[in-house]
Amino acid sequence: MVKLLVQLSIVFWMGNGHGKSNAIFKYFRVIFGYMGLTHTLDVKDQGHDLNEFLNGFSAEKVLYGFIRLEVTTPAKFVLIVWQGEASSESFKIACARHIDCIKRLCRTVHVTINARSEVDLDWNEIVTKVRNLTGSVCNTQPIVSDNTDSDFIPTGSVYVRANPNKDIPKGCVSKSIWQSQQHIQDSSKLISNVKASKPVYVRPICETKTDFDRIQCGNR
Repeated sequence: MVKLLVQLSIVFWMGNGHGKSNAIFKYFRVIFGYMGLTHTLDVKDQGHDLNEFLNGFSAEKVLYGFIRLEVTTPAKFVLIVWQGEASSESFKIACARHIDCIKRLCRTVHVTINARSEVDLDWNEIVTKVRNLTGSVCNTQPIVSDNTDSDFIPTGSVYVRANPNKDIPKGCVSKSIWQSQQHIQDSSKLISNVKASKPVYVRPICETKTDFDRIQCGNR
């Protein structure tokens, strides 16, 4: 099962008594493969030669290649999942379950390449994928900025009223809609101002005089 993947692989990978948890990052490339007919992984090949790495994938095997590329800053790590065209179907099925274990073993994987033949292992395409990663800076192409201090334009948060005659091009549908809305608002303001300036007359309400009041007024 998968439980023996990490243990045995680390023993082979960290040999010679290194005993450091980050020893996996000291090598340029490595290829993992299954031991016999078991699902136990061991290190099939390791080193620094790129040609040997690309030629180390056999059509009869299921292999996992892990390589550290320094074409960008910081360096990136690529995992190659190799399922040879003539490999056993049982190992191909096991490969689908073991990919996550391999990634945990490698700790850091930026790009994963699935390959079945040498055609899928195009080194230029792999390097291009690595260079296109967000946050990567290519070592072969230094960054040159054309911006200078004289090009700096200060920005602020001062409110500037929109000018439809200047901001909206002539013949634009948005301009006609804006003008109609502006006309409606201006008309509403004019009507409200007229209503506010017109005086309001209130007719006084007087009580009707009785006959007694009239007699009193006549006596006076």
